[in-house]
Amino acid sequence: MKIRVRFEEMKFNYETLQEVFDKCEASFFMRGDNNRGWKADFDWIFTNSQNWVKVLEGKYDNQPNKMYNAQHGTASILSTSVGYGTTQSERNAANSARQKCDILSTLAKCQQDYDAGNLPALTGVEEKL
Repeated sequence: MKIRVRFEEMKFNYETLQEVFDKCEASFFMRGDNNRGWKADFDWIFTNSQNWVKVLEGKYDNQPNKMYNAQHGTASILSTSVGYGTTQSERNAANSARQKCDILSTLAKCQQDYDAGNLPALTGVEEKL
């Protein structure tokens, strides 16, 4: 239901949803390169109406050529991200691709149910748009 509500807030725009996930995937901080090792997950993005907006606004975008190295507790400058954590990057890319497929198929199903009138109006968001 939270996914449906957030997707309503996005005015059922798949491009907006894709941009949120692309920004999350590109953010070092959201992938766990921070002093706590925290990672943004699917639930965090959709928990409330503010998190996905903050992502779109760029709050979690990378600083130019800088990242925090959580393992060493030091700031380091990357000349390029090519080769950085290649094995982990490959795993992240594969996981991201699987998640995108699952998310898009779930949203497509929600959209079909919504279009067919099979979902009750729970939020009233569509009435405010």
